[in-house]
Amino acid sequence: MQNKYYYLVSSLPLLQFDEKSGILKKEFLSECGKWLSPPEFNILKTVDIDSSKIPSNNKQILRQWKMFDSSLRDDLSKARQITQGAIDERLPASMLSVFNKETPFLMEKELARKQWVMLDELESGSYFDMNILIIYFLKLQILERFAAFNKDEGVRVFESACEVTI
Repeated sequence: MQNKYYYLVSSLPLLQFDEKSGILKKEFLSECGKWLSPPEFNILKTVDIDSSKIPSNNKQILRQWKMFDSSLRDDLSKARQITQGAIDERLPASMLSVFNKETPFLMEKELARKQWVMLDELESGSYFDMNILIIYFLKLQILERFAAFNKDEGVRVFESACEVTI
């Protein structure tokens, strides 16, 4: 019953990198719960952008995502070791644009942009199916992570951490 995907996918707001999403993860899952079978919904609700575990289900799209994400994290780890002088090598090519950013926040955004681009590539050929919902949910998690950053709160925490008491 592929028809369920047409309505569900077409009713979701467009997600764009570096813009506020029009839906929260909780709302997305609630809507998906109305349309997906229990096994499909169980797969979707276990999708976690921060998990390093390779999924045990048979969803190839999740395996491709995890392989990419694992490779990206490995390159990041190696690049951090290099910049700290722990090893004498060149930065991995995938990390050049990340480590050229001025602030840790911009570095995080560049890493997220790399993830987003890969999700766009995985999206190619998927329109109204389970794969598009998985990709959408991963993108939504990226956006919600950055929406949670609060500049004023960050400045307050930084200033209190750097405050010197005499």
